[in-house]
Amino acid sequence: MTTTYIITTVTFEKLKQKAKKLKKEKNIPHHEALDIVANDYGKVPAEIREKDQVTQSIFLWKHIADAHNVTRLAEDAINRSAHKFSPVLSNHITAKIHGTLYT
Repeated sequence: MTTTYIITTVTFEKLKQKAKKLKKEKNIPHHEALDIVANDYGKVPAEIREKDQVTQSIFLWKHIADAHNVTRLAEDAINRSAHKFSPVLSNHITAKIHGTLYT
């Protein structure tokens, strides 16, 4: 079974911030902190791993970055098509994607 990860821009930025914080706390190189954060993010809980025979597929920051690049293409397409129909709707969708929409 293949797992597809959707890494939104908001999630991507939060993971980068977490790695930056970890780098400072543990005094480790930035690339190492990124890989630790990626590995933690990709962990599959034991009960799901056993029940559904799912394996961890994110081990490195490269996996996070690759998934984000694919998701970002979809985010951009949604924003472009929404803007064609309504600039107000486009702003609403953009805010929702980036986690800045307040209701």
